[in-house]
Amino acid sequence: MKKSFLSRFVCLALLAMPFALRGAENPEETEAALHAEITRLEQQLDRLQQNLELYRRDILSSLLSDKLEELTDGVEGDAARTMAVARWVCAHTRNLSRFFAPVRDDAFSNFATRVCGGAERANLFIEMCDRFGVFCRRVEGYPGLVEAVYAEKPKSWHLFDFENNGVFVRDSRVLSLDELRAEPELVDSAFVAFPAPFIKNRSREHVSEFYRNLFAENTKKGE
Repeated sequence: MKKSFLSRFVCLALLAMPFALRGAENPEETEAALHAEITRLEQQLDRLQQNLELYRRDILSSLLSDKLEELTDGVEGDAARTMAVARWVCAHTRNLSRFFAPVRDDAFSNFATRVCGGAERANLFIEMCDRFGVFCRRVEGYPGLVEAVYAEKPKSWHLFDFENNGVFVRDSRVLSLDELRAEPELVDSAFVAFPAPFIKNRSREHVSEFYRNLFAENTKKGE
Protein backbone atom coordinates (compact mmCIF):
# COMPACT_ATOMS: atom_id res chain seq x y z
CA MET A 1 0.00 0.00 0.00
CA LYS A 2 2.83 2.38 0.87
CA LYS A 3 4.61 1.63 -2.42
CA SER A 4 1.40 2.24 -4.35
CA PHE A 5 0.92 5.59 -2.65
CA LEU A 6 4.51 6.63 -3.35
CA SER A 7 4.27 5.57 -7.00
CA ARG A 8 1.14 7.68 -7.45
CA PHE A 9 2.91 10.59 -5.79
CA VAL A 10 5.78 10.42 -8.31
CA CYS A 11 3.42 10.12 -11.30
CA LEU A 12 1.31 13.07 -10.19
CA ALA A 13 4.40 15.15 -9.55
CA LEU A 14 5.75 14.42 -13.04
CA LEU A 15 2.42 15.31 -14.63
CA ALA A 16 2.34 18.53 -12.66
CA MET A 17 5.71 19.77 -13.96
CA PRO A 18 5.59 23.22 -15.53
CA PHE A 19 4.44 23.32 -19.14
CA ALA A 20 7.56 25.22 -20.15
CA LEU A 21 9.70 22.31 -18.99
CA ARG A 22 7.83 19.76 -21.12
CA GLY A 23 7.59 22.02 -24.15
CA ALA A 24 11.07 23.50 -24.28
CA GLU A 25 12.44 23.79 -27.82
CA ASN A 26 16.03 22.71 -26.97
CA PRO A 27 16.08 18.88 -26.40
CA GLU A 28 19.28 19.07 -24.31
CA GLU A 29 17.79 21.69 -22.00
CA THR A 30 14.62 19.66 -21.71
CA GLU A 31 16.55 16.50 -20.82
CA ALA A 32 18.69 18.30 -18.24
CA ALA A 33 15.66 19.96 -16.66
CA LEU A 34 13.78 16.65 -16.59
CA HIS A 35 16.73 14.92 -14.92
CA ALA A 36 16.94 17.70 -12.31
CA GLU A 37 13.20 17.44 -11.62
CA ILE A 38 13.38 13.64 -11.23
CA THR A 39 16.33 14.00 -8.83
CA ARG A 40 14.38 16.53 -6.77
CA LEU A 41 11.38 14.23 -6.62
CA GLU A 42 13.53 11.26 -5.60
CA GLN A 43 15.00 13.30 -2.75
CA GLN A 44 11.52 14.39 -1.69
CA LEU A 45 10.39 10.77 -1.81
CA ASP A 46 13.32 9.69 0.39
CA ARG A 47 12.42 12.33 2.98
CA LEU A 48 8.79 11.22 2.89
CA GLN A 49 9.79 7.59 3.46
CA GLN A 50 12.05 8.59 6.37
CA ASN A 51 9.23 10.58 7.95
CA LEU A 52 6.79 7.70 7.51
CA GLU A 53 9.25 5.37 9.23
CA LEU A 54 9.67 7.81 12.13
CA TYR A 55 5.90 8.11 12.53
CA ARG A 56 5.53 4.32 12.39
CA ARG A 57 8.14 3.78 15.08
CA ASP A 58 6.70 6.53 17.28
CA ILE A 59 3.19 5.08 17.11
CA LEU A 60 4.36 1.52 17.74
CA SER A 61 6.60 2.69 20.57
CA SER A 62 3.58 4.27 22.28
CA LEU A 63 1.52 1.10 21.80
CA LEU A 64 4.39 -1.00 23.16
CA SER A 65 4.58 1.21 26.26
CA ASP A 66 0.84 0.84 26.80
CA LYS A 67 1.09 -2.96 26.53
CA LEU A 68 4.03 -3.04 28.95
CA GLU A 69 2.14 -0.92 31.47
CA GLU A 70 -0.81 -3.30 31.19
CA LEU A 71 1.41 -6.37 31.70
CA THR A 72 3.30 -5.04 34.71
CA ASP A 73 0.51 -3.14 36.48
CA GLY A 74 0.52 -4.32 40.09
CA VAL A 75 3.45 -6.70 39.48
CA GLU A 76 6.21 -6.17 42.05
CA GLY A 77 9.93 -6.71 41.43
CA ASP A 78 12.15 -7.13 38.39
CA ALA A 79 11.97 -10.92 38.46
CA ALA A 80 8.18 -11.02 38.29
CA ARG A 81 7.95 -8.24 35.69
CA THR A 82 10.57 -9.88 33.47
CA MET A 83 8.80 -13.24 33.69
CA ALA A 84 5.47 -11.59 32.80
CA VAL A 85 7.03 -10.05 29.69
CA ALA A 86 8.68 -13.32 28.61
CA ARG A 87 5.41 -15.23 28.99
CA TRP A 88 3.52 -12.61 26.98
CA VAL A 89 6.10 -12.60 24.16
CA CYS A 90 5.87 -16.38 23.75
CA ALA A 91 2.07 -16.48 24.11
CA HIS A 92 1.36 -13.74 21.56
CA THR A 93 3.80 -14.37 18.71
CA ARG A 94 3.86 -16.97 15.98
CA ASN A 95 6.45 -18.47 13.69
CA LEU A 96 6.22 -17.96 9.95
CA SER A 97 8.64 -19.23 7.36
CA ARG A 98 11.08 -16.54 6.29
CA PHE A 99 10.91 -18.04 2.78
CA PHE A 100 7.31 -16.84 2.47
CA ALA A 101 7.37 -13.75 4.67
CA PRO A 102 10.73 -12.13 5.53
CA VAL A 103 10.81 -10.90 9.13
CA ARG A 104 12.28 -7.48 9.92
CA ASP A 105 14.94 -7.50 12.62
CA ASP A 106 13.24 -4.67 14.49
CA ALA A 107 11.39 -4.90 17.81
CA PHE A 108 8.67 -2.48 16.66
CA SER A 109 7.92 -4.53 13.53
CA ASN A 110 7.95 -7.72 15.60
CA PHE A 111 5.44 -6.13 17.99
CA ALA A 112 3.20 -4.97 15.14
CA THR A 113 3.11 -8.25 13.18
CA ARG A 114 3.68 -10.73 16.04
CA VAL A 115 5.55 -12.84 13.45
CA CYS A 116 8.80 -13.87 15.09
CA GLY A 117 11.57 -16.40 15.17
CA GLY A 118 13.66 -16.89 18.29
CA ALA A 119 15.89 -13.88 17.55
CA GLU A 120 12.90 -11.61 16.95
CA ARG A 121 11.18 -12.72 20.15
CA ALA A 122 14.44 -11.86 21.90
CA ASN A 123 14.40 -8.39 20.25
CA LEU A 124 10.94 -7.71 21.60
CA PHE A 125 11.79 -9.04 25.07
CA ILE A 126 14.96 -6.90 25.30
CA GLU A 127 13.13 -3.74 24.18
CA MET A 128 10.34 -4.25 26.70
CA CYS A 129 12.68 -5.08 29.60
CA ASP A 130 14.82 -2.04 28.86
CA ARG A 131 11.78 0.17 29.44
CA PHE A 132 11.53 -0.79 33.10
CA GLY A 133 15.27 -0.85 33.74
CA VAL A 134 16.23 -4.52 33.36
CA PHE A 135 19.47 -4.92 31.42
CA CYS A 136 19.70 -7.84 28.99
CA ARG A 137 22.50 -9.38 26.95
CA ARG A 138 22.41 -11.96 24.17
CA VAL A 139 24.36 -15.20 24.39
CA GLU A 140 27.13 -14.97 21.79
CA GLY A 141 26.29 -16.99 18.70
CA TYR A 142 22.71 -17.66 19.86
CA PRO A 143 20.51 -14.60 19.13
CA GLY A 144 17.42 -16.28 20.61
CA LEU A 145 19.06 -16.73 24.05
CA VAL A 146 18.97 -13.75 26.39
CA GLU A 147 20.31 -13.26 29.92
CA ALA A 148 18.76 -10.60 32.14
CA VAL A 149 20.08 -9.09 35.36
CA TYR A 150 17.74 -7.66 38.00
CA ALA A 151 18.20 -4.70 40.31
CA GLU A 152 17.60 -6.88 43.35
CA LYS A 153 20.59 -8.25 45.24
CA PRO A 154 22.47 -10.47 44.95
CA LYS A 155 22.86 -9.57 41.28
CA SER A 156 23.08 -12.53 38.91
CA TRP A 157 22.17 -13.46 35.36
CA HIS A 158 18.97 -15.28 34.42
CA LEU A 159 18.58 -17.11 31.09
CA PHE A 160 15.49 -16.67 28.92
CA ASP A 161 15.43 -19.07 25.97
CA PHE A 162 13.34 -17.85 23.02
CA GLU A 163 14.62 -20.58 20.72
CA ASN A 164 12.93 -23.22 22.86
CA ASN A 165 10.47 -20.81 24.55
CA GLY A 166 11.14 -21.41 28.21
CA VAL A 167 13.37 -20.95 31.24
CA PHE A 168 15.25 -23.18 33.68
CA VAL A 169 13.98 -22.85 37.24
CA ARG A 170 15.29 -24.16 40.57
CA ASP A 171 13.83 -23.10 43.91
CA SER A 172 11.59 -20.55 42.14
CA ARG A 173 14.64 -18.86 40.62
CA VAL A 174 15.50 -18.59 36.91
CA LEU A 175 18.96 -20.05 36.36
CA SER A 176 21.85 -18.65 34.32
CA LEU A 177 23.65 -20.28 31.42
CA ASP A 178 26.76 -20.71 33.57
CA GLU A 179 24.72 -22.63 36.15
CA LEU A 180 23.42 -24.94 33.42
CA ARG A 181 26.92 -25.40 32.10
CA ALA A 182 28.17 -26.33 35.58
CA GLU A 183 25.29 -28.77 36.13
CA PRO A 184 24.15 -30.05 32.70
CA GLU A 185 21.57 -32.38 34.26
CA LEU A 186 19.51 -29.27 35.06
CA VAL A 187 18.73 -28.93 31.32
CA ASP A 188 16.47 -31.97 31.65
CA SER A 189 15.14 -31.46 35.17
CA ALA A 190 14.68 -27.69 35.42
CA PHE A 191 13.24 -26.67 32.04
CA VAL A 192 9.84 -24.94 32.19
CA ALA A 193 8.17 -24.22 28.84
CA PHE A 194 6.10 -21.07 28.39
CA PRO A 195 2.56 -21.42 27.05
CA ALA A 196 2.91 -20.72 23.33
CA PRO A 197 -0.33 -21.55 21.50
CA PHE A 198 0.87 -20.19 18.14
CA ILE A 199 4.34 -21.79 18.26
CA LYS A 200 5.21 -25.46 18.05
CA ASN A 201 6.84 -26.14 21.42
CA ARG A 202 10.13 -27.98 21.39
CA SER A 203 10.26 -31.46 22.87
CA ARG A 204 12.46 -32.05 25.90
CA GLU A 205 14.67 -34.23 23.70
CA HIS A 206 15.16 -31.28 21.34
CA VAL A 207 15.99 -28.95 24.25
CA SER A 208 18.52 -31.43 25.65
CA GLU A 209 20.21 -31.83 22.26
CA PHE A 210 20.24 -28.05 21.73
CA TYR A 211 22.18 -27.47 24.96
CA ARG A 212 24.49 -30.46 24.46
CA ASN A 213 25.53 -28.90 21.15
CA LEU A 214 25.86 -25.46 22.74
CA PHE A 215 28.09 -26.75 25.55
CA ALA A 216 30.15 -28.81 23.09
CA GLU A 217 30.76 -25.71 20.92
CA ASN A 218 31.78 -23.69 23.98
CA THR A 219 34.22 -26.45 24.96
CA LYS A 220 35.80 -26.44 21.49
CA LYS A 221 36.18 -22.65 21.57
CA GLY A 222 37.87 -22.89 24.97
CA GLU A 223 40.44 -25.45 23.82
